[in-house]
Amino acid sequence: MATQSSPLRIESPTGASPMSAGGSPPAAITEVPDEVTTTMHPEIEVESPQSEMDRLDLSHHLMTVLQRGNLHAAPIGDKPQKILDIGTGTGIWAIEMADKYPSAHIIGNDISPIQPRWVPPNVSFEVDDVEKEWAYGENTFDLIYSRYMLGAIADWPKLVHQAYNALKPGGYLEILEPDSRLLCDNGSLTSDAPFLAWNKLFIDAAGKIGRSVVEAPCYKNYLREAGFVDIREEVFKLPNSPWMKDKLLKEVGGYHMTAFSEALEGLSLRLFKAMHDMSVGEIYVLLAKVRSDLRNKSIHTYFNL
Repeated sequence: MATQSSPLRIESPTGASPMSAGGSPPAAITEVPDEVTTTMHPEIEVESPQSEMDRLDLSHHLMTVLQRGNLHAAPIGDKPQKILDIGTGTGIWAIEMADKYPSAHIIGNDISPIQPRWVPPNVSFEVDDVEKEWAYGENTFDLIYSRYMLGAIADWPKLVHQAYNALKPGGYLEILEPDSRLLCDNGSLTSDAPFLAWNKLFIDAAGKIGRSVVEAPCYKNYLREAGFVDIREEVFKLPNSPWMKDKLLKEVGGYHMTAFSEALEGLSLRLFKAMHDMSVGEIYVLLAKVRSDLRNKSIHTYFNL
């Protein structure tokens, strides 16, 4: 979260699969299904549209729980006038912000037109690619919000510079993004664990297409270079299953286990097929083993947010 001339938060990684219960890949699967759509990269990430929308809403819920019910951290006051939600997804955050701040016009943009048609009167959605030049004027927004863009942005410094120019003096940019390196503090994740193998393949493949998923620790420097001040970073542990003793984190871990498990095909199929020359059958076998690791509460893994 950082003010223009502001806060930085770093958060989160997170349908139903033919192998969600484990076992062998479906017979004769040799190609990525045609009915999937893309979200992370137009030639790589795949997801069933409805399952992806459900997962995005579940991820929103778990992040809100993790933040103890707060939709944002930036101190924008009681009557902000204009807020931009980058990569709005289903629009759920923008809609809840519109209810919370009736004084504000909330704009949500995304490359995918999956947002609902019936929304509060102070919400509007735009189909737009934030990696291109922004059409928003300077000194426009009180808050620009970005969450869980995992692999969607190739040039974060450019995005941060454009956000700086679009903010009002004293406005805030708030980024919630995962560092996708899988972490474990107690040795319960062994060096031969399928989850760890998947994680290394994912990071490597995303890097090969110019979509870093481990860039979040660099955001502070990008913000500083763009001219932001009062830069603050808060790092959360996001457990991958309900293994933590803390009641809230146990709840979050359960939600995240479901959301992450449902995202695995979308994060892996085309990406691993294209970048690692893996067959679809090999990928499904690996994902079944990853899900087994996720369900194993004795393996205490998490991501930094």
